[in-house]
Amino acid sequence: MSEIAYFDACCYLGRSVHMPDGQPETAEEILAAMDHFGIHEALVVDALSREANPMAGNQRIIERTKAHPRLHPAWSALMPQSRELPPPRRLVEQMREQGVGALFLFYGQFDIRLEDWGIDSLLEVLEAHGVPVFLCPHNWRERGKTDATDWTNVVRICRKFPRLPVVVTENRIYKSQRAVYAAMAACSNLRLDLSALWLHRRIEFICREFGAERLVWGSQLPERNPGVPLMQLNYSEVAPEELALLAGGNMRRLLSWNPAVKFVAENVPSPDGARSHTCTSVRSLIFPPPLDPLHRAARERRPLANELFYDCHGHIGWCSPHHVVQDTLGDIVREMDRFGVRVCCVFGLEGVFSDETYTNDEVAA
Repeated sequence: MSEIAYFDACCYLGRSVHMPDGQPETAEEILAAMDHFGIHEALVVDALSREANPMAGNQRIIERTKAHPRLHPAWSALMPQSRELPPPRRLVEQMREQGVGALFLFYGQFDIRLEDWGIDSLLEVLEAHGVPVFLCPHNWRERGKTDATDWTNVVRICRKFPRLPVVVTENRIYKSQRAVYAAMAACSNLRLDLSALWLHRRIEFICREFGAERLVWGSQLPERNPGVPLMQLNYSEVAPEELALLAGGNMRRLLSWNPAVKFVAENVPSPDGARSHTCTSVRSLIFPPPLDPLHRAARERRPLANELFYDCHGHIGWCSPHHVVQDTLGDIVREMDRFGVRVCCVFGLEGVFSDETYTNDEVAA
């Protein structure tokens, strides 16, 4: 398998009352988890910045990452009218000075209004400098909520600021998939963090319809185990060059607006195509050996057809309240064969949401 340099687009660093005990909290613990899964670099936000105090968290993430070049700090921002953070131009200057690669707007947690009167004075400056902005609707007092993105205002922002790199990230995109596609069709500067989207063949669908450059790969470590989104990425049926973009190339390109961001991976292009960043070779990173043959196979993207799995929960169907990729039964069996799934117990999607007699007849047929 060709060597891929993985860049996690969405990690959190620090203790939080919203996370169970025993999860990675320190930079060293995050790096150990990354080593286990073979992840080279990550964009990290302080837990304080996303939940309670961007001023303290933004400063703390600089201190916590400065000795760890694989961890790239990101900041969060508020509406500038409250004067809690430096004015937008000074904020961007500080990001340049301290090697900060991206800005997060946790608009659900901090009640940031995405209308023009609330946030446009900040976005105008970010666009002028090419600073990527991550839009996250999470409200950690309402954990587990899905489909929370304000797509109307996301599209408004992307259209008003067409040179602003916008990345949507959230807990989970489920029923709102059709809105995602419409927004991506309307806005060429809109990108999606894959940690929010894990339904069947969505990577292939979006790459085919909108291009691989529209996706970044994230895990939401330590709240989630990176293994699931990483395997979804590694075993997606996309071209090798598309996989390289999804796994890290797109993120490195987004962060290249800031020359103070230094990567550990080779061949990182700046926005104009030049090789302007000093990089350490991927090969200089030595990950710990895999724990067992299955761990090795997954980490190295080896075929799994000779494994033996029995799946107790699957679906067939052609439509539901959320988008379903149009696979034939032959396509589904071929997918099972790829992963060593010998038997899968399936029931119809239409019966989950509507007429169980219709779907039972479809399954029986």
